[in-house]
Amino acid sequence: DRRRGLIVVTYTGSPEQFVDCGWIVQQGPQGLNKVPGASDQAVFQGVARADGASMRRNLKLDARSVVRVRPVGIYTDVSVNSVYVLTKTVGLEDTSGQQRGRRDEVISFRTGGKGKFDAGTLCQPTGKLELLALDALPRSATVATTAEADLAVASVDENGLACDGADQPYCEALQITAPYREANTLQAFGLRLDVRTTDGVLYGGDIVVLDISFPTYDSYLHVAYLDRAGRVDTLIPGNQQIWPAQAANFVEETAHAIGEPFGVEAIVAIASEQPLFRRARPRSERASTYLSALRQALADLQAEHPGMRIAANVILLRTAPRDDATSAGVSSGSGRPTRG
Repeated sequence: DRRRGLIVVTYTGSPEQFVDCGWIVQQGPQGLNKVPGASDQAVFQGVARADGASMRRNLKLDARSVVRVRPVGIYTDVSVNSVYVLTKTVGLEDTSGQQRGRRDEVISFRTGGKGKFDAGTLCQPTGKLELLALDALPRSATVATTAEADLAVASVDENGLACDGADQPYCEALQITAPYREANTLQAFGLRLDVRTTDGVLYGGDIVVLDISFPTYDSYLHVAYLDRAGRVDTLIPGNQQIWPAQAANFVEETAHAIGEPFGVEAIVAIASEQPLFRRARPRSERASTYLSALRQALADLQAEHPGMRIAANVILLRTAPRDDATSAGVSSGSGRPTRG
């Protein structure tokens, strides 16, 4: 899908190169028989029966990878997330090859996750499936190391903000979160925040819909919207629910509607191993009050929990009257964030 910057790849076959399930070891007449746990076929003689019956174990992988490509300023951001489905079939055969019983079991997990069969076998990705996409990049490709790599909406450049004027709250938010945005990039924490739009702009009356991918650790997520009127709306409080590591593509339809005045606005997301605020912030408050509390909360977390992982993501976006969408040839409903 060129318009959305998505490539979807499916795979069905042997799991051995893409999944690590440890080793299966059996003591036999000739010593130990060691078989990769992710092998697609394995036969074990004399298991569970004394009459020479054998156990045949088959393992099949069905995988689906979503490669996401999008412009981020002067960069191109490429990410890969996969879903792994393992089907294990275990059959008992007598010495004549007749099947005496069969059992099927299915487990699933995502990139960076793990799955466990009932017998205790633990499986996880090797990363080779994701590398197929990344290895296809040009040799000149490099890892982005600047803080601008996490500005998901390329239509607004932080260097163009009027920090001594109306954009001062956004500049302060960028300054407060800079160390944690840099950590998110350099340490590959993986916190991603995007806003659903059809043309890169949110129009008057649109409801903010967030597309969130969580970091590589269990975290509390706090998200706030800084509007042009100097107010801050808390979209996700961040002190009630802990999210599992690498939960991907969670879509949150917020209660925030775009309104006047229009222009550059911002969304701040912070994922921390402990709640950012001891108490939930008000539903709406002045930007100056919120930013002062945010600065203090981050300092307190670092002081109380040295070494705690904290990732941040800031999106700068444009808002405009609905009339602008119509004059640009966009139908009256197309500016509303869409699910997909």
